[in-house]
Amino acid sequence: FKHYWAAGDVQYIGCWEAVPKKYGNALGPVSYANRKPVPKDYILRGTGFHGPENGEVMKLVLWNRLKQRRPQRVVDIDDLREFYRMEVAIVWWMFGLVFFMAPMNWWGKKYRMVHDHYPWMPKRHDG
Repeated sequence: FKHYWAAGDVQYIGCWEAVPKKYGNALGPVSYANRKPVPKDYILRGTGFHGPENGEVMKLVLWNRLKQRRPQRVVDIDDLREFYRMEVAIVWWMFGLVFFMAPMNWWGKKYRMVHDHYPWMPKRHDG
């Protein structure tokens, strides 16, 4: 295992990942000095550093993408029911806050300005 940070992987410092074994010339460290120069008449599709023109980088990119694949979650009807049950509960909670608690609090504030206490609290006796 080797200590390195890869984009698209777990994003925290201290991540340990497997480094590919060297298979001949494949999946080794990328050396820009050892690669063949791009022919002069070749039309580059990018900078020539990290594209299809540099096969070593492409091999590492493809290997990293394969290593970072995770099994996809299979969703069944019970999971969806539980998820939407929570969603509906949150919507009703917000509905109650916006259309019941907020107007009641607004009315209670107006009442307190006139009577010096909230309508749901006892009258003040401290002067």
